[in-house]
Amino acid sequence: MSKSLKNYTDPNILMDKHGADAMRFYLMNSPVVEAQDLRFSDAGVEEVVKKVILPLWNTYSFFTTYANIDNFEPKAGNVYYVRHGQTQNNAEGRMNAGESNDPLNETGKSQATKAGQNFKIT
Repeated sequence: MSKSLKNYTDPNILMDKHGADAMRFYLMNSPVVEAQDLRFSDAGVEEVVKKVILPLWNTYSFFTTYANIDNFEPKAGNVYYVRHGQTQNNAEGRMNAGESNDPLNETGKSQATKAGQNFKIT
């Protein structure tokens, strides 16, 4: 792509057509993030719209439609978030690449409970 040859789509036109979020998602999942070369294509941004933006929008639209029909009111509750609760694997120093979802052991469960109490909504 060359600025002098104008062999690219104007970014403003591309964002007007697909939106800035599609461009952001496309660039976040590109080699540019790792400071590598990128062969930019408008089709890549269109693919992000089809595979990411539209499903998110449809999910949101579905939820709001039926939440309004049912007069849904969210209730306050406890929020539990554990980033690294203890499992048998990490307790024994074994690492995995995220291909399995090991259940928490007793120590991990107590860590989750304690974290939940720290973030309890009152």
